[in-house]
Amino acid sequence: MPIELPEIPDYIQASTLTTDVNWQHGNPFPPDVKINVKASTQNVGLYGSYKIVLYGNVNNTDIYPIEITDGTNVIYEFVNGSGSFNKNAFIKFKDLELLGAGSYPIEIFFTYYGVNNEIGYYLNEASAFFTLNIQGIPESIITDKNEYNLIYNRQNNSLTGDLNIKIIGNVNNSPMRFFNNLEIFKNVDPIVNNSLVLEEKSPLISNSNLPIEGEYEISSAIFKKIVGGPYVNVKSFLINLIVVNGDMMITPKSLNFSLLQSAGEIKEEVLKVINPYNKAFTIEGPYWLEFSINSGSQSAEVIISTLNSSNLPIGELSDNILIKYEDKTISIPVSLSVISFIFLSGIETYNFCLDDKIINFIKRELSSRYVRSTLSIKFQSEDKTINMEVPLTVPYYNEKASFDLGAKIHQYFLRLKKSILKEEKKPDKFDNKLWIYPAEVKILVEELDVDYNVVHSENVAAIHFYPGKKPAAFPLLSNNLIKQRVAGSKYIFAYIQGLILPNKIGIGTPNVLADGLVTRVKIEDDEDKIIFPRKKIFQITEDKQLVYYTIPNNGPHVINLQYENQNLCPESFSFTGHLKKTPEYSHVYDQNVLSSVKEKYDVTKITTWTINTGFILEKCTQIIDEIIMSKLCYVEIDNKVYRGFVIAQKIVAADSSLELIQFDLDFILLE
Repeated sequence: MPIELPEIPDYIQASTLTTDVNWQHGNPFPPDVKINVKASTQNVGLYGSYKIVLYGNVNNTDIYPIEITDGTNVIYEFVNGSGSFNKNAFIKFKDLELLGAGSYPIEIFFTYYGVNNEIGYYLNEASAFFTLNIQGIPESIITDKNEYNLIYNRQNNSLTGDLNIKIIGNVNNSPMRFFNNLEIFKNVDPIVNNSLVLEEKSPLISNSNLPIEGEYEISSAIFKKIVGGPYVNVKSFLINLIVVNGDMMITPKSLNFSLLQSAGEIKEEVLKVINPYNKAFTIEGPYWLEFSINSGSQSAEVIISTLNSSNLPIGELSDNILIKYEDKTISIPVSLSVISFIFLSGIETYNFCLDDKIINFIKRELSSRYVRSTLSIKFQSEDKTINMEVPLTVPYYNEKASFDLGAKIHQYFLRLKKSILKEEKKPDKFDNKLWIYPAEVKILVEELDVDYNVVHSENVAAIHFYPGKKPAAFPLLSNNLIKQRVAGSKYIFAYIQGLILPNKIGIGTPNVLADGLVTRVKIEDDEDKIIFPRKKIFQITEDKQLVYYTIPNNGPHVINLQYENQNLCPESFSFTGHLKKTPEYSHVYDQNVLSSVKEKYDVTKITTWTINTGFILEKCTQIIDEIIMSKLCYVEIDNKVYRGFVIAQKIVAADSSLELIQFDLDFILLE
């Protein structure tokens, strides 16, 4: 019997009777959620086959605690040749014990495609929604160590070291088992009394997985039984098995030290000498290291200390520690970095000014009282270049000083005040263009005495800074990973050149620009560079997605807006509501001294534009806050662009009585 669906060329509908799923930690997993999907097409024969692609989205967590099944097996699509579907999908739960108490909205999407020659053509889509509510506190099960060290002696076939593993935090006395990769040791199921003893599964002496001599890391885990469900991994750890065979072994295989010269510090590391055969040995090394022992004839933990950093030269030092025994030598590479009285904290490959980029100073000269930093900053935008010098002097306190270097640079950052909403369209190109360069900063640092005489100076090589804080959508320069659009919207993407492939955003040949600068591109619907289904996902990076939702335009206008975000970059949004233009006049008048008649001397006119946003998705309300906070907006009304800013004093950020969200925003716009 054919499916009776509305008269729509390509129709799809998804429905479920489930609105909420409730689960308590420690209980069996909830039953599967059933979703029925129906679809039909009036264009039978237009495509060789049809399919419905299934995928889910879970909010408020990075864990993906569901699987989409047909009741038995995991599925990703339904396929047939007729285009008529009446199918059930079942949402199965997993890994719930990893989630904390809270609500997790879940939306399952069904996208309908016609298929010719293995190419899918979008027809329509639907979704079903329910909320997973979790109560209780998840168990936090750990082992008494993160790494267990064992020594296996092939000469006498003995195993010594950390053989006992204790488990902490199994408050519900859940069944547990122990697993280790390749089963070097016996897997234990069940674990009794929250502890176990490591025992070889087969004789280690004949185990082909182990080296004749050397170190072997064994990945291990504790699994917990979920009530009414499977075993899940709750704690992973390493077993470090050291195999000796008639000779000594040394661990670690290399050492690295870093010291601040002016701090007068000493640092230590431990070198383990594994010597079950009691061979006589000596230890020697570079002059800048000291050893707790210089010789021995048994296993030992040797404490290696640096000299006081104040007695070491600035720069990089490297050498080898030599352990000599019999006619053999074991060489351990060691390096030491001695830093000047200046050090920078929080510095990364891509530095954002407002992310606590601190420059620190440790007093070097006894007579110094202040430290003066002269910042030589180069700002460069699409339109101009500015070079400036900014001096800053801070006093030493307890022989230390510091200031927020990034925040200081952000104060002076060059702002590009330019609308690109009406920029020429180029349908055949991905027309990315320079917006700004990162600021290039060089620093002259001088220590000053009480009379401000220079007693010591050093230079800090060029560092590059981007404005604002590192955004949530990095390398896109935006804090918004969820946006909305209507037909006729304009889209502005700003990003760091070289970190995003242009074809991740839209089609067209991009302009060749240098990596590291800030690029922006403006795209319009009629350029056909981006195809928008109801939910469009841009896979910006391997682990980051930008999602655009297409919403109905029920308003009288499409008002495109460009606003300056916290990274001083352009970002776009569209309003669809009504607008109102209200001029306000201020008059200056007084009585004429000579004629005693009141006269008008001056008048000023300020026009306020009140623009209704149209309906806003709840996920996009933070964008409205950003627009209000922005210092600069460009608004396109009736094909004309106005420059201005929002002057709204307050908005209703939350109202449980409202089913649909919209705002009235007051702008001052300059014609």
